[in-house]
Amino acid sequence: MERTIRDSLLEALEDLEEQKFKEFKFKLDDIPVKDDCRNIPRGRLEQADRLDLTNMLISFYGQDYAMEVTIAVLEAINRKDLAFRLRRLSLTASRPSESSRSWRWKASWACSMEKS
Repeated sequence: MERTIRDSLLEALEDLEEQKFKEFKFKLDDIPVKDDCRNIPRGRLEQADRLDLTNMLISFYGQDYAMEVTIAVLEAINRKDLAFRLRRLSLTASRPSESSRSWRWKASWACSMEKS
C-alpha cells in the first residue's frame, strides 16, 4: 500500500513528544494562513489527539496546504528534522486516485468552505 499525505502527516505528529505536540497545537493556532483559509479554532485544537488533528488539518486546508502548514509549524517549534523528513515524504506521497484537477479543486475548496 502506498503512503498517502494523510499517512505522512500522522506519522510526523506521532513522532512528536507530548510537550512538542502541545507546542505544535499552540503554534498552529497562531501561524498565518493564506487568505482564503482560517486557523483551526483553539477549542477544537485543545482536545485533539494526533489522529483528530491530522483529519482537521486536511479538512481545513486540503492535503497539499495541510502539508505546507504542518512543515511550517514543525520548523517553528524547532523540529526541523521532522519538517525535512515530511518535505521529502511529500514528494513521494500518493494523492487521491481522482484526477489531478479534481483533488486540487477540493484542496482550495477546503479553505474557502471553512470560512463560512
